[in-house]
Amino acid sequence: TQEICAQAVPELTFWVRRDIERNSNSSERAFLDQLQDNLNIGAIVGEQQHCEAQDDDCSYIAAFVCGMCDLRLLPNGIRKFDPVS
Repeated sequence: TQEICAQAVPELTFWVRRDIERNSNSSERAFLDQLQDNLNIGAIVGEQQHCEAQDDDCSYIAAFVCGMCDLRLLPNGIRKFDPVS
């Protein structure tokens, strides 16, 4: 870590949380797989409702929506989705 920080141009690194790795059995991984098949507002709302019913940490849903909005990859109808309300 100190060697990387000392470099004039640090090497590019990426990290991936274990919950979203392909072989993960997490709710977040299942959500991402579902959206790859069908990216729509209904899938996002359904995941939010399911997650809240399980009394789980649902922050991954908001993080996904906010991240995709920043990248402008979501259709307009989904960009207006408010995961908090």
